[in-house]
Amino acid sequence: MRRKLSLWWLAVAALLFVAGTGGGIAVLVHGIISLPEGHTFLVPSTQTFQLAEPGPYVVWHDYQTTIKGKVFNKPAELPDQTTITLTHKGKEIPTAKLWSSTITSGQHQKVSIARYHIEEPGAYLLTVDGLDEPRVFTFSRPIFKPLFQAILSGVFLILFGWLGASIGVAFILILRSRKGDT
Repeated sequence: MRRKLSLWWLAVAALLFVAGTGGGIAVLVHGIISLPEGHTFLVPSTQTFQLAEPGPYVVWHDYQTTIKGKVFNKPAELPDQTTITLTHKGKEIPTAKLWSSTITSGQHQKVSIARYHIEEPGAYLLTVDGLDEPRVFTFSRPIFKPLFQAILSGVFLILFGWLGASIGVAFILILRSRKGDT
C-alpha cells in the first residue's frame, strides 16, 4: 500500500524559497550597510587615528565629493610632490602593495592611493604634505573583501532557496504523476 503524498511538501518548498530569498536579501543589505565608512578629513594636515584592530587600512583620495557643504572637484591624480606618511610610536609604517581602485557613489568619486598593514593596535599619525590646495582624504578599512563576502553569501542563499524550492516542486510533481501510473 502506497502512502498518499501530502501537499504539505509544497508548503515546505514555498517556505524554502521565501527563507532563501529573504535570507539572501537580508545578508546583502546587512553587508552593504555595515561596510566600513572610515574617517574623512581635509589635507594637507596631520591626523591621529586610534586603530583598535590590526590588518589592512587604505588611504582614499576623494577627488569628487562634498564635505561640510563645500564641493571638491579635483583631478584624481595627486601632484608629484605629495607625500603621505603613516607613523606609529615614531616609526614610519611602509606602504603595502596597492591595487588601485575607484569607487563611485552618485556624484562622489574616490580612488585608493595608499595601503598599510597595521601590526598592532594604537595611535597612528597620518601626515599628508606637498599640496598647494585642500583636498579630501579618507582613511578606512578596505571595503572590497566584506562587500564580496556579502554578495557571495547573499547570492548563495538566494540560489539555495530557488533551487531547493524548484527541486522540491519537481520531486512532488514526479511522485504525484507516478502515483497515477500504478
